[in-house]
Amino acid sequence: MNRLLLLKRSSTSLAAFGLLGYLHGRVVAAPVDLVAGQSMATIQHSPPPFTDKAIVVRKALPDPLPEAQPVSAATIAHGSHHLQRVSFAAVVLGANLGPEPGTFELSLQLENRWIAARGRGLPAGTRLPATGSRIQVQGVLDQRVWPDSGDSSFGIHLAGPSDWLLLAAPPRDYTRPWLWSISLIAVAASLTLVWAISLRLTVRKRTKELAQTNHDLSHANVELIRVTSAKSLFLATMSHEVRTPMHAVLGFVQILQREPLSGEHQEILERIATAGRSLLRILNDILDFSKIEAGRVALENQAFQLPSVLNRLDTLFQEMARNRGLDWHVKPAPPLSGHLVGDPGRLAQILSNFASNALKFTEHGGVTVETSLITDTPSEALVRFAVQDTSPGIAPEIAATLFQPFTQADPSIRRRHGGTGLGLAICKSLTTAMGGTLGVKSTPGQAAPSG
Repeated sequence: MNRLLLLKRSSTSLAAFGLLGYLHGRVVAAPVDLVAGQSMATIQHSPPPFTDKAIVVRKALPDPLPEAQPVSAATIAHGSHHLQRVSFAAVVLGANLGPEPGTFELSLQLENRWIAARGRGLPAGTRLPATGSRIQVQGVLDQRVWPDSGDSSFGIHLAGPSDWLLLAAPPRDYTRPWLWSISLIAVAASLTLVWAISLRLTVRKRTKELAQTNHDLSHANVELIRVTSAKSLFLATMSHEVRTPMHAVLGFVQILQREPLSGEHQEILERIATAGRSLLRILNDILDFSKIEAGRVALENQAFQLPSVLNRLDTLFQEMARNRGLDWHVKPAPPLSGHLVGDPGRLAQILSNFASNALKFTEHGGVTVETSLITDTPSEALVRFAVQDTSPGIAPEIAATLFQPFTQADPSIRRRHGGTGLGLAICKSLTTAMGGTLGVKSTPGQAAPSG
């Protein structure tokens, strides 16, 4: 027989639930049903285009309706019961009234599957099944297959309270643990959310502070490099400009010393020459240190004979040692299989600085310069230079700072002999640049070798 049915669209019972259309009682619109809407031509559509206007569906159904088929979670998974009347026993997980009068919604558990049940025709005052109860339901099954994942979701539409039968009441304490579990989960989720938000805000704040700090440090580093470069350039320029006239002054002093002058005048010239040479050493130290700071130290790479370097060192400090009443010995260089290649001028500068310091600190005894050969191959030679004096020695804590700029072992040395405290720092940098090492061994009260 044909039934004419009039209804309005229900988004909760049709669209959101996923049924093709549960219309009245047990009548369901199938994909081949003829659908006609107000102001619409008769169309063939699958699924029917539900609108907010009334629609009319004609469907030929057998009378009486077929019996509901018993199913299980395994049998409905095959998809052969889609849009058929089925029956099964399930546990009620939740029951609520629907958004429209007379509608209701049930959450059911069929073995390991969750099924949503919705229906209409609920008389006012009718109690829904309690959570945890076991009921027998029958209705129209709808299976939705998601194209992206291939998973299926199931729903069943009931005509009313007559489509469920209470089989067993819920356990006595079923709802209480359930509510406690939900409450604990909700509290834990809330605390986790608050902690996550707080952590995110803290991380964002710290990240912003760190970025600002990095920006400030980068700016300060750029400014420091600029100031250091300007300082080094200034020192190098001024040292060079002052050193040029100082050479002229020392040259004129040497010319005057050759003239027949009285003893008093000769003494004055000697003092001028001594002060000039001291000032020239300071200028040379400042110039070398500024070049080292700017990374502009140029080392020569030429062949030289080691004995000639030692001979010039011996000649340079013989008179100074004799004037101080000290013994001065420069031991001969060890025999080498060939000549050395390097910067003889810088090597002489380092040895001269060591020898000068040794003579300054030594009051009695003498100073010895010794050269020893560690390794000698056709392509490489390792030579050790040692300057040993008979000074009182240096404490270990002071010796550790000797190679730092502007550092002197004895502050009284600056007053007696002058100097800037840059000599050993320059020697350290030059030795490292030439691939060598430099150090000092000293014990208070004993001779102090260095090399």
